[in-house]
Amino acid sequence: MRVGRFRETILIEAATPGAADGYGAPAVAWAPRCTLRAELVTAEREGAPAGSAGKRDKRTVTFRTRAFGGVMTRDRVTWKGDLYTVTAVKSGDFAAAAGMELTCEALT
Repeated sequence: MRVGRFRETILIEAATPGAADGYGAPAVAWAPRCTLRAELVTAEREGAPAGSAGKRDKRTVTFRTRAFGGVMTRDRVTWKGDLYTVTAVKSGDFAAAAGMELTCEALT
């Protein structure tokens, strides 16, 4: 893992219980956990088939970054102003440096 490849800045946020909404249900608030420099490994877009009413494109991105403890699939990532939900977290020592890989899907 080379630091020079960390060209992107991502913000990892965790869900926290917020104040109740007008119906008494707890609203979810998002609290920033950390801002990390990351390498964009892949960015894919899967288009909806023709004639599939109401379906949207699915955007998936994978980031590689330094390890940060406690990142879970219930967290979300903000990158370039877009929100992504974390779908997978892989930990590894990417070439002898502690790192993690986050696979995220765009929230639409």
